[in-house]
Amino acid sequence: MAGISCYQPLMRRTLSVILVGMLTTSFGCGDDGGDDAGLDAAGVCSSAADCDDGTYCNGAEQCDPASAAANASGCVPGSAPCEGECDEDANACEGECADRDGDGVADIACGGEDCDDTDPDRFPGNLEVCDSIGHDEDCDTSTLGPDEDGDGYVDDECCNTQGDGSLLCGLDCNDDSSDINPEVVDICGNGDQDCDGDIDEDPNERVFRDMDGDGYGVNADSMLACMASSGFARLDGDCDDTDGAVNPGEEELCDSGMVDENCDGAINDGCACSPEGATRSCGATDVGECRFGVQTCIEDADARTRWGACVDQVEPRAELCNGLDDDCNGTVDDGASFECNFGDSETGLNACERSTTRNCDPGTCTWTPPDFNISESASTCDYCDDSGAGLTAEQPFATATVSWDIDDATLNFCCLGESVIRSGELFDATEVGYGTVTLEGRVSVKPSNSDPMFHGWALRAIREDTSSPIDLFGPADGDLAVPIGRYGGSAEWYWYDDRDMSSEADTLVLRNVMADMVLMRDASVTPRLDRNPLASSTTRVNQYLRMTITPDLPGDGSDDTEIVVEYSGNGTSWTFGVGCGGARAACPFTIATGERWHFGATMVDPAGPDTVSTFSYLDLVRENVCP
Repeated sequence: MAGISCYQPLMRRTLSVILVGMLTTSFGCGDDGGDDAGLDAAGVCSSAADCDDGTYCNGAEQCDPASAAANASGCVPGSAPCEGECDEDANACEGECADRDGDGVADIACGGEDCDDTDPDRFPGNLEVCDSIGHDEDCDTSTLGPDEDGDGYVDDECCNTQGDGSLLCGLDCNDDSSDINPEVVDICGNGDQDCDGDIDEDPNERVFRDMDGDGYGVNADSMLACMASSGFARLDGDCDDTDGAVNPGEEELCDSGMVDENCDGAINDGCACSPEGATRSCGATDVGECRFGVQTCIEDADARTRWGACVDQVEPRAELCNGLDDDCNGTVDDGASFECNFGDSETGLNACERSTTRNCDPGTCTWTPPDFNISESASTCDYCDDSGAGLTAEQPFATATVSWDIDDATLNFCCLGESVIRSGELFDATEVGYGTVTLEGRVSVKPSNSDPMFHGWALRAIREDTSSPIDLFGPADGDLAVPIGRYGGSAEWYWYDDRDMSSEADTLVLRNVMADMVLMRDASVTPRLDRNPLASSTTRVNQYLRMTITPDLPGDGSDDTEIVVEYSGNGTSWTFGVGCGGARAACPFTIATGERWHFGATMVDPAGPDTVSTFSYLDLVRENVCP
């Protein structure tokens, strides 16, 4: 170097750290044999090579004229690269790998990964910066910088210097848009999308040959372009490209030339009538109640003829129940909810197996009545619900009250053993109607000085049984000739409580004769017989019993059977004795409307003329029986 003496080290093998530090105060020509070409006219360095003294172990000198540590030539001493001993011949530290640029990565020459150990901004793993000068920050010449828009291409201003000194730069001409990169098809109207410097080289709009210049081309002659040049049009559909007055944008004319001016395939459409005033039929149909209307050919202000409105037509409407085809489908009264046709009727059986007729309701086309029901009348009074409204609708047609008065002369007498049975039985069963059945009897009792056995009388109701009848009379014992095993019940008055011999009071019981079971007992009935030995043998005491039966009304889902038994000593003042049904326990047998029952009375006296008692009368009343 001119004006600067070169200091060459005398030691070949090693130098200590201290000596190296001393040597750094001298200035040489460079570790790599640099020359003084970089010094300016004033002798000041322009690069680190101007300050290199050719010695490795004293560190790399830097050119920094502004530094306080710089000498007159602007060179700053380097820092020793080794902490231990330094091998000048090998340009390496003994036993360790050098990191001369202090970037934390050792020199690749001694086994490290730093591709340039003189540049602290260049090492593996460093972030590659987008720059156009080609600086390689990460020791990888294939990386150029970040891909900002994520389309796989780096900005074309991001470069890296290759091994041969050339620059490799990115290919993305707009790294702010992923729609712009070398792989994008460069279609019309969006600039240079594929970054090749050309614009719209891949046209995607079809234009059509337009020879007559009316703005409409023919479909059969087209091409792709980004604009409709002369002789082409963006619109197609021209059916005559030699006539500018014929295209889809023209208005159809009513002319005699038979030209399709608007290219819709129809000639003189909108001008479908001639001459003015001509008529034709119109409308949907003339089936059923529908009728065709009439259209008249009219001419408007533009001399275009057209058919006028359809007048006087009758169109289909919702089907009505009227015997007509209102919806004009060829079928009368076929509404979705219709059950029958207007005016129809049919015959069938109601729930009572009675033949009746039902009619089609003219307003709704539904059957009336729906189930062949008929109104109740005297002729249908049969304890069956013909109307479907319940049997109460039939009751007013039943007959009035009927009664029988059976006096002592009609009673039957029969001797069984030592007892006499007297009966006031109605041998012919009678029908039970809607109302109550009242059975009332009176017995004239003659006193006795003995304690009679099986002495008493009964009111009885026994259901008719034609399939397996049992005798209507039982034995002359404690059952008072009431038959056991028949369906029904009896109200029984025992003298001196003969029923169970538990007391000497008269006893009244209500009995289920099917099971021979006492349902209810009253042991306090009065008057008791006077058993005083001094009593007159001619004295008689009257005993009255009244059994009121409310029959069950079929069809109401419950058993309405109720029996109320009352007693009296004079026939005017009545006292409740026994009963079932109603508010009391249910009766174990049902007496139903429409059934046939045997009603009557029996009486048992011990043998002997001084003890015989007699019926005075037996009265049966039934109400509201159907004829």
